Amino acid sequence: MRLTYREGPDEFYYDLPIYNNTLQFNQITLNRQGTSLQALAFDEVLPSELSNQETYLMGGVGLAIKITFPTLDKLTELGPKVVFSHAELRLEPVRGTILTKHPCLARWHCT
Repeated sequence: MRLTYREGPDEFYYDLPIYNNTLQFNQITLNRQGTSLQALAFDEVLPSELSNQETYLMGGVGLAIKITFPTLDKLTELGPKVVFSHAELRLEPVRGTILTKHPCLARWHCT
């Protein structure tokens, strides 16, 4: 495990070796009640059409964001002289869904 910290503009780190993982304990729980993930099985994909264009992300419990662009391959049909210099995807948390004191589901709206 690495502890990273800053002193002014300088960044430092301190490595904390973990030699015996049988001595460590981790427990992360998740409550999906009241969300569009309530009936979702592990490793099941939830299309954005069924989640009101929202996605959920929480480390340690298997909630990840998968983004696909079905029409991205069509851009190659524009010809060899077309160049894209920049593309940007912004994801912003829905106001009021990020808690700093307790682990929670963070709900995001994709635009």
